[in-house]
Amino acid sequence: MNTFKQIFRFSFWALPALLLTSCLKDASNEQTAYGDVFVKAVQLTDSTVGYQLQMYAYSWSEMKNVAVLAQKDSTVYELDTIDYKYTFAWRPLENNYLPQAPAEDKYFFEITFEDGEEQVVTDYLSASMILPPKIKALNWNDENKSIEVEWEPVANAHLYSVTLISASGQIVYETELLDRTVNLYHINQFSYGWYNNRKPTETSTYQVVVNAFLFEPIASTFDIQCMALNNLGRVTWVID
Repeated sequence: MNTFKQIFRFSFWALPALLLTSCLKDASNEQTAYGDVFVKAVQLTDSTVGYQLQMYAYSWSEMKNVAVLAQKDSTVYELDTIDYKYTFAWRPLENNYLPQAPAEDKYFFEITFEDGEEQVVTDYLSASMILPPKIKALNWNDENKSIEVEWEPVANAHLYSVTLISASGQIVYETELLDRTVNLYHINQFSYGWYNNRKPTETSTYQVVVNAFLFEPIASTFDIQCMALNNLGRVTWVID
């Protein structure tokens, strides 16, 4: 589970690969690459959900380039390096959402390493999806000096997490991954998950993001099927 926690750091940004290099310490030093394709589902309005296809490849060895071929429609995606050639990723523009989830398909990751060696790995995106969490309650509890967020359980979700974003767009707090049975969470100044020097020192309004995760049926550490999030909530942390 420690590896899972590392993967989903910065989960709000919809790219678990941002910290995959640290996760790869658990892998062998063989020149092997891995690929994953997943769907990001976002609550755009109270009644509208948007979908994006996202993908990444990662390796302990430096990669030179990565191209991904979708089997059914023959679309080719050119991935960009985001982590010193150990992680490559593809994602659309942040506001470019589809009204429906992408269709199931098989994807072929054509990977070329720095030394010229080539490798092809595959990942299958099924039709299984989850919806973003519906926020039931979001409040500042002045008596306990804490943020309280409650959401409706998401059918088929495996894990959750909660993130606080400052008005400047900076992540200030993120929970560990939460069990599927959790749907109520409290955040106070002593809670584990505050980023260094980012605890509130004055009254501040935060964006509250509740994430839900669905893994592939036979999941390894990195096999994500869908990440669904609701980032519509705002709450004010009050400093008297």
